[in-house]
Amino acid sequence: MTPPKDNAAWLSGLAGKDVAVPRREKLSDLADSRPFWDSIADLSDLPEGIEVHEGVELWDRGERMLTAEVYVPDGPGPYPLLVHHHGGGYCVSSARNERKLGMRLAARGFSVANVDYGLAPEHPFPWAVEDSLYTARWFVQNAAAYRGDASTLVLEGGSAGAGLAAATILAANGLADELDQGDLAGVELPIKAAILFYGMFSFPKILLEPGSNVGSAELWNRAYLGPHFTTKLRNPLVSAVYAPNLDRFPPVYLSCGHEDAFLGHTLELTQALATAGARATTSIVEGLDHGYAKTFANEAGQREVDRAFAWLADTIPSAQPA
Repeated sequence: MTPPKDNAAWLSGLAGKDVAVPRREKLSDLADSRPFWDSIADLSDLPEGIEVHEGVELWDRGERMLTAEVYVPDGPGPYPLLVHHHGGGYCVSSARNERKLGMRLAARGFSVANVDYGLAPEHPFPWAVEDSLYTARWFVQNAAAYRGDASTLVLEGGSAGAGLAAATILAANGLADELDQGDLAGVELPIKAAILFYGMFSFPKILLEPGSNVGSAELWNRAYLGPHFTTKLRNPLVSAVYAPNLDRFPPVYLSCGHEDAFLGHTLELTQALATAGARATTSIVEGLDHGYAKTFANEAGQREVDRAFAWLADTIPSAQPA
């Protein structure tokens, strides 16, 4: 099926009403559109029985403080750790905007860190990757404070968040030498599995197959990678499909909708992981477009999220659904 000509369909589903795609013609449009993303965040009917720690300070980077929201289920624990990476093309959205999703993940029996990484173009690559890597290490180091099990870490995210989760895995397995790792360089990450929803895994493919992102694909590239973005398109921490260490990936569940403009990314990463000998389970769901993990009225999308976490429970016995 041909993807929609723009992203209005899935954005309207996310907002629960008809919305227009914000203008994306110049770099300043991306920052200017952030209030729109705040306005469509679903913060209704938040799960009960979940501790919410807002604005937890992780790393003072000088010009910006890295923070996260942390969600902890009732009960003694310890709970497996899960780091959630929000989407938004590396340029928009926030941890707050995906609080409901993060709390729902915690309700499944996880201590969840929802990272508020630095956004481009103000903070271009590799800033967000460094924030994501630091968050995972910080969470392992501070697991006990949030009734977490420091021996079991799951990385999860959607869209750009899935790209950051993949980059964190690759950085933790030998590709972090050129990153600013703060005071946690060398901290080992016990990454047992990953769940990656409709991810951005190939920046060249964004240009070659923009799908519903026609007209703005180059803008996203310039915003995240800078004015000389063509020199970074195949950096493995930008485009995971080109990574030389995919054989070190943990078991991963890749999920994408049949109508999603990023479908080719999931298929290409699946093939690359298979070639590298990594364990990958891929689910392509008919009728789904982008963003279904956080579109809670979409029953088919929520069933797919359930399937992903059923897979996780089979993959990691300690990650049984609550």
